[in-house]
Amino acid sequence: SNRRSLVSNDSGDKSVLSTPANSNPLAVYPLTPGWKYEIEILFDRDGYYLAMIFFRILFHVCLITGLAMQTFFALDKRGDLHEVDQEITIITAIELLPVIVLFIDRILRLIVGDKHQATRISLVIRNVLLFIVVLMDILFMIQLQGTDINFEKKAVTILSIFKFIAMSSEMSAFVDLMREKEVRKIIEETSMSPLQKLVRVYKAFRFYHISNHHLARKLRFCIQFLGSEDLYQAQGGLDRAGKRDSIFENNVWIKKFSPTRGRRSTENYKRELQQRHKPDKSIDFKPEVWAYLERVDSYGFNAFKLKALTNGEELKTLVYYLFERHNLMHILNIESSALVHFVSKVQRGYKEVNPYHNATHAADVVHVLYYYVTDFEFRTMAELTDLEFASMIFAAAVHDFEHPGLNNPFQINTLSKLALRYNDQSVLENHHVSAAFQICNDSKTANIFSNFNIEDFKSFRRIAVQMVLATDMSKHVECLNKLKARVDANDLEINGKDKLQFMSFMLHAADISNPTRPWSICYEWSTRVMEEFFLQGDLEKSRHLPVSMLCDRASINLPSSQVDFINFIISPTFEFMNDALPLAASCVIQLQENCDNWNALIVPYSQGDKAIKEALSSLGLFARTNGDEDGEELTSAFVQSCESEGEKNTP
Repeated sequence: SNRRSLVSNDSGDKSVLSTPANSNPLAVYPLTPGWKYEIEILFDRDGYYLAMIFFRILFHVCLITGLAMQTFFALDKRGDLHEVDQEITIITAIELLPVIVLFIDRILRLIVGDKHQATRISLVIRNVLLFIVVLMDILFMIQLQGTDINFEKKAVTILSIFKFIAMSSEMSAFVDLMREKEVRKIIEETSMSPLQKLVRVYKAFRFYHISNHHLARKLRFCIQFLGSEDLYQAQGGLDRAGKRDSIFENNVWIKKFSPTRGRRSTENYKRELQQRHKPDKSIDFKPEVWAYLERVDSYGFNAFKLKALTNGEELKTLVYYLFERHNLMHILNIESSALVHFVSKVQRGYKEVNPYHNATHAADVVHVLYYYVTDFEFRTMAELTDLEFASMIFAAAVHDFEHPGLNNPFQINTLSKLALRYNDQSVLENHHVSAAFQICNDSKTANIFSNFNIEDFKSFRRIAVQMVLATDMSKHVECLNKLKARVDANDLEINGKDKLQFMSFMLHAADISNPTRPWSICYEWSTRVMEEFFLQGDLEKSRHLPVSMLCDRASINLPSSQVDFINFIISPTFEFMNDALPLAASCVIQLQENCDNWNALIVPYSQGDKAIKEALSSLGLFARTNGDEDGEELTSAFVQSCESEGEKNTP
């Protein structure tokens, strides 16, 4: 179905090739006229491929059996050919079938196959070996039939030697065929990008014997280069040694803000954390708030609990606490009053009416990203500077700033002001980060960058902008495949050229991390995001617009949608994170447990509220949990937005 076909163009020329819309762009054949073209297509048919595997297996089985029996005859003291068992004749006759088929296959490949001289010589040698085997097998069978041809034991020995050489040659061809199968499997894979496929194909060819070490070195370079994100960028910025500078290497803030102007040891870092003073009085931390903030190093830290303790200032409190805990205000020369004013404005910029995209979600993402960076030792592995670390917290805090509760497709389909302003490209993400920096530009009291020099500010802004833009779900597959391609090329440098890209990936992973959280937190956030989708669907129905995907509350089975989300989006993301950061294994384990729970809810969800409550009770959702919350119940009151609120949030 993926074959190319000849079509006529406007001028009547039938030499133009067209490829079907569903064809694989990598499965392309060079144009050869007439019967040669048909033979090339025959080589790639699955039936022909399987037949060649079958005949090679049959060839080796018969060859080994025949060698054993002929060797027994050669060592037989009686030396009477006519007393050899009839089985030798049968085996030899069966052996002729695959030998003749493989011989014909070699002839065809010589005619229409690779024109490279080394390849053709290899095919000729294999054909000569097969021809000798065929000839000597025929002579051996004639001798067994009792003719006058004198076929001595030495000839049998010579035949055995040639068969052994032919078997070794065909074994190499069989290995090549299996490698071809690996390449075909890569090409037909639908979950990989074309660039990732190309890297995998290059890696498959890397295992072939390459006598020319210069060619091998160039092939390794191709693998590394194809895994790079700089495919279309000039290779400038080279030092005298020919090495390219890191994106962070020449910035002034590295020298100014990097702790001890080098990498701190783990022991010194922990000692510094223990010596940090408690926050000043810019924010009044109540004892219970302070006690709960101390649990920020746990994955079960609950942003809803923090919201209740801080009277709705969870984001403001958490961001200030983390800056103070790691002494970032002092190191980066940020005035505490400016930070308080800034995070206060950010807190108020989140719409509480949104069931999901609100300040509590922002605080949750700040905590999860902080947990990944510290508990998974990403800060140590990536050798993050304090400025980079602060920019990550900043990006997490503002990543959904002023979110209207209506997603990008809605903005684009309704031609909203934001969609027109940002030309339908990452509409909300562009607005989030732009509006956040606008706060600092409009208000002197909230400008946390007032004491930064221009290089520091540009570096901080570049990191934050790229990280927030990476939270666009439409870029999920592209970003993940880029990093996977770097891993496939054995060229991933978390502490070098891939640092910023991996930092962006970390924020995106934190943003979609709900399925990896303790079950009670996972369920709460999942139901909230679906409720926000359903509210958008209700608004779309009232305006006679097409209902967006996952937004129709009448047709969506929530548990089933979560299982699909986990299988197609979350599992590949966190399996990759586990490969890059081994300490992330706990997330993968919790993810599987949550997926099992969602699977158990699929049937009850379709049976009504009573069945759902019973199923949730059996899963312990509304009972006391055994996570980090000491069994405390999560809030389950969702915001029911009315039509007027939906209209107000509409661009």
